[in-house]
Amino acid sequence: MFFTFLLISSTSNAGMIDHFMSWVDENCEGTGKLLIKKSAIELIKTYKEKECHGFFTKKIINKCEKITCEKMIEEFSSLKEKETGNVIGQ
Repeated sequence: MFFTFLLISSTSNAGMIDHFMSWVDENCEGTGKLLIKKSAIELIKTYKEKECHGFFTKKIINKCEKITCEKMIEEFSSLKEKETGNVIGQ
């Protein structure tokens, strides 16, 4: 039963992480998938703070001119809203 819970909880963010990976890849070609995934995991835990203080998130921001902390938080927040079914404008 515990294993089933872990499996469900680990896959519940998979679609959102895939979209986030695509967004980062579009804005910063050549960024490693593992780096993006680790950044997404950091943002899952901290995006509400509106800060990008995670190690992997900082690496992406430093590597990519098109990506800023504000843009990452905005994109990630948008994906979280879509995931929970919130209507835009609420």
